[in-house]
Amino acid sequence: MRSKLIIGVFAIVFSLTMLRSGWYLENGYRLIGVNASDGIWNLALISELMNSFPPEHPGFAGELLKGYHFFYHILLAGIAKVTSIPVPNLYFHIFPLIISYLWGYGVYRIVVKLYKNKKAGLWSAFFSLFGGSFAFLLPLIWKQDLSINSGFGICQPLGCSLVNPAFASSIVLMIWSYYFLIEYLQTNKRKWAIWLIVATGISVGFKVYAGMILMGALAVAAVFRACSQRKFDLLIIFGLALLMAMAVFFPFNANYGFLLFQPLWPPHITMQGPLGFTRWRVLWELAEYNHNLWGIIKLEIWANGVFFLGNMGTRLLVIFALGKFIKRGVLKIDAVFYLTMLGISYLIPMFFLQPAGGVFNMVQMYWYFLFLVSILVGPGIVSLMSRINSETYKLAIYLAIIVLTLPSTATDLQILLTDKGRIIDNNQLEVLEFLRGYGDYDKTVLQLPELQQKYTKEELYGWFTSRSSTIIPALGGKRVYAVNEGVTFPDLDINKRLALIMRFLLPEKVCNKTNWDKLVCQDALDDAYNMLQSEDIRFIYSKEDRLWLDNWDKINIVYKGEGGSIYGI
Repeated sequence: MRSKLIIGVFAIVFSLTMLRSGWYLENGYRLIGVNASDGIWNLALISELMNSFPPEHPGFAGELLKGYHFFYHILLAGIAKVTSIPVPNLYFHIFPLIISYLWGYGVYRIVVKLYKNKKAGLWSAFFSLFGGSFAFLLPLIWKQDLSINSGFGICQPLGCSLVNPAFASSIVLMIWSYYFLIEYLQTNKRKWAIWLIVATGISVGFKVYAGMILMGALAVAAVFRACSQRKFDLLIIFGLALLMAMAVFFPFNANYGFLLFQPLWPPHITMQGPLGFTRWRVLWELAEYNHNLWGIIKLEIWANGVFFLGNMGTRLLVIFALGKFIKRGVLKIDAVFYLTMLGISYLIPMFFLQPAGGVFNMVQMYWYFLFLVSILVGPGIVSLMSRINSETYKLAIYLAIIVLTLPSTATDLQILLTDKGRIIDNNQLEVLEFLRGYGDYDKTVLQLPELQQKYTKEELYGWFTSRSSTIIPALGGKRVYAVNEGVTFPDLDINKRLALIMRFLLPEKVCNKTNWDKLVCQDALDDAYNMLQSEDIRFIYSKEDRLWLDNWDKINIVYKGEGGSIYGI
């Protein structure tokens, strides 16, 4: 009971990245950090799945959503429909706590199951949630302004996990898949096999990288068991899980292309980006120019060592668990499964890049590696302490571990708790509330950019990328014709939709008080109306008053307020 309570406290602290968002305040609706962008996108997708399956893109009405992991969103959408709990409450407040607890408790259960030590389980749970790198040392040594969270190129758990719900939920699946495998191997009970099949099979729908890691590890473990023990049960389990994964993946797969071979790019990017002040790239180019092969080798060792050791941080205490791990049996099936997950999560992103999304997407695979390493940190700490007799020394080491581990977590929490966030003001909330209750979800809204005399192609693209968002489908209950999706989907023709918006804005230039009845104005209005009809647009939303819309006889003003106007077609 005590362990569960401690893990519950861990879960509450870990959830603070989400818990402060999604509240109605006196001056509006508050969203903290990336929840003001990524959170809005996730709410929009959940809203879409509550109303339509297979889902369309909520910010590109009429386009089927492919190439995106949305099983977490399906889960929340289903619960919201059954329970009538508001989606923002589920997304910002309820599920972050559930995920955090299942994460910490799952790690605890695995470690206790394998190493029979509750203290080790708690330490592993702590490190898996709050582990940090050595990036906090960089400003002390070089006096550079660097991110304490990702100074060595990889974001640490607290700052990046729950705000990326696809990743966080896939970690839970990874933890419990490992646990189900351990239980099955120890008991040979069918129920654990079924749970293992389901957890690994659906993981690709939560996060493709998690599916790659789990399915790859299960395949290696199954083949190893078949070859070494002449037992083929895991091969059957893997085959069934693979069928489920294919059923989940292929119907919604998009053509992103194959992985690109780019050896050792993570340490290279780190040494040229956050650690560019070390002049590593200049030295590397100089060695290459002089055909100094040994110089290049030393620079590569330097870059890879800094990248690995810097990101590991106090997770390096895992070395003290190696003895226990080896003693348990490196060739045990669960050990093979674990080591394969470690290898896939570290080596694939070290040598390959994803064509779409590139660096940002592929580096997320390292988040899994840091998590997986954390599982053994608890046993490592317990093993270290077993060699020390003095209670004073033990206390000093415990304090040192915590002090050297928590700087990135403490920095993230300090920023988080002092961030006032973005406020969606009450005027805009009134517009969204009206829109949500007026007409069906599938009535597409054309959101117009800010009013100005002339829009060039570049200016309209700038509005699309930096100022438009999926806030209408997220909180207003309608799909939008074209707004920034927040995620890269290579199959979407953004330029085509922006060109149509540009054409629609033509009446703004020619329809004014002096030439309202002129032929050129009428032609522009007819052209705009034809565009609306061809794209099946039912509403227009404008934050600012537009004379030509107010006087247009083919549309009706259905709402007008401080937050903007809504026109019905």
